[in-house]
Amino acid sequence: MAVNLAPWTMKSGTWPNRRQRHAVRLKAAVTREDGAILTSDVSDLSLDGCCLSGHFRIGEQIQLTIPRIGKLSAEIRWAFMGRAGARFISSIPRTPGPP
Repeated sequence: MAVNLAPWTMKSGTWPNRRQRHAVRLKAAVTREDGAILTSDVSDLSLDGCCLSGHFRIGEQIQLTIPRIGKLSAEIRWAFMGRAGARFISSIPRTPGPP
């Protein structure tokens, strides 16, 4: 079955560069704009964003608290069938490598 991706292509005709994604299974506390806090599963983590489980609105600003990573601000960029893509507004802090 062929899938028509034309409706999702970027105006420039190219996809934006993406950083390497990592398949993870983490739990995060999500604070919504109205102050409600919920738990979400995090997957496909990169330095720029992640995939979340749950129902979100495109454009919604959220705060994520991910164990061993910390607190991050993010914006929901897409949402479909109980999953959503979040782009970090504040990036994941990098740990210094060995000297």
